[in-house]
Amino acid sequence: MTEDSTVDMTKSSKTATVIENEDDDSFDLGSVCLEQCNVKRVVPERVLVVKFLPCEGVKLVAAGHKDGNVGFWNLDCQNEEEDGGVSLFKPHTYSVTSLVFQQNSFSKVATTLVSFFETCNADPSHWEKISDGGLERIYERYTWKKYSERLLTLAGVYSFWKHVSKLERRETRRYL
Repeated sequence: MTEDSTVDMTKSSKTATVIENEDDDSFDLGSVCLEQCNVKRVVPERVLVVKFLPCEGVKLVAAGHKDGNVGFWNLDCQNEEEDGGVSLFKPHTYSVTSLVFQQNSFSKVATTLVSFFETCNADPSHWEKISDGGLERIYERYTWKKYSERLLTLAGVYSFWKHVSKLERRETRRYL
């Protein structure tokens, strides 16, 4: 909104009216129209987060789902027979509540995603290889035993042991 723009929002009105300066080249919200061709199910159920990636050459919409799915919709794709430009991945086991992309390099994000989608379409097992490898690295590096050993070491280094009784120290060894 520019300095000459006004917003009319009263308690009795249920909608906000935005009046833009006519000399301005800004986007006209009145021209937005919801049509069936502009609606796409990007994730299976409820959407928790949506990000639009406007960049030259590719228009992408990313959506996060409550079960850990992340869907990408290529708005430029006209192929309605197959997936209609929608690619769905499950990188997480819990809700996806935020999507973060490089703000100053949308073209890099878009080209990386497009090449990733092309690779996944050519070889469907590519996503499983990446996911399985990532989970394996996490399980190797972040096990409960390693985490608890580090925690107990830090407790000894920083003299937190004076707050822990001998019984509690013995109990912690049970779980290692």
